[in-house]
Amino acid sequence: MTTTRASEAAPKSGSASVYLWGAGVVVALVAAGVVAGAKHEAGEERKLEEARARLRHFVEQDQLSRQSEAARFTLADYAMVREGYLESDINRILNGPGHLLGSASTAMPDGAPANATVKSWENADGSSIVVTFEGGVVVAKAQHGLR
Repeated sequence: MTTTRASEAAPKSGSASVYLWGAGVVVALVAAGVVAGAKHEAGEERKLEEARARLRHFVEQDQLSRQSEAARFTLADYAMVREGYLESDINRILNGPGHLLGSASTAMPDGAPANATVKSWENADGSSIVVTFEGGVVVAKAQHGLR
């Protein structure tokens, strides 16, 4: 293989071929830049596709998690909630304090305060257990859509 130096390959100054040689160098540099840019773009596209794949995986895992949560509270759990149970018993049975839907306080004829609260334990699919407490004791319960 024969190698030539740039000084040997470049035409002598003052001739028209100097311009052609210079134009050839510019074209070669631009072409190299385009190729490098295309490689960079391909690398960026690959990174973007990898990020999309990670996002799809995350969404699938989240959906699986939500599906398992969808059946968290069941009719069997509802059956375990009984009138007369303490609020702490219900929290233990249903694995948490639930969400407060409302509360009210009033004075009884003897002057003693009466406090009532309504709490809900809801599944991801919208099914739920609703319990009414008076003075921290279960007085009523309801369910919607449990399986």
